[in-house]
Amino acid sequence: MSRRNPEVERLEHQVDMLRRQLAERTRDPGDLPVSGCGDNSCEVRTPSGGMVTNGGCCCDEREVRRALRYFKRLSLFRQETIRELVAEAEMLRMQIVGMGLEPMAKAEDSRG
Repeated sequence: MSRRNPEVERLEHQVDMLRRQLAERTRDPGDLPVSGCGDNSCEVRTPSGGMVTNGGCCCDEREVRRALRYFKRLSLFRQETIRELVAEAEMLRMQIVGMGLEPMAKAEDSRG
C-alpha cells in the first residue's frame, strides 16, 4: 500500500474544516432576542409547539423591528462568512492545481 502525499492530506483536512465551518455558520440562529407572541401566524418567530392561537400575530412594531435588525445582522454576517470560505476554498483549489494533484482530488471526490 502506498503512502499518501502529506500535502494532499493537509489540504483535504483544510477542505473538511471549511465544510464544517460552513455547515456550522448556516444553522438556525436559535437565539432571537425577542420571544414572539406565540401565535400560529407570528411574524417574528415560529411557534415552538404546543397549543397556539389562530387569531393573527400580536407582536408590536418594536418587537418586529428588533427581530428584523437581528436577522439583517445575521444575514450580513453569513454573507461575509460565505465570501471568506469561498475565497479560501479557491485558494486551496489553486494550490492543488499548482501541485499537479487535481486529477487525484477529482478521483477521490467521485468515490466519496
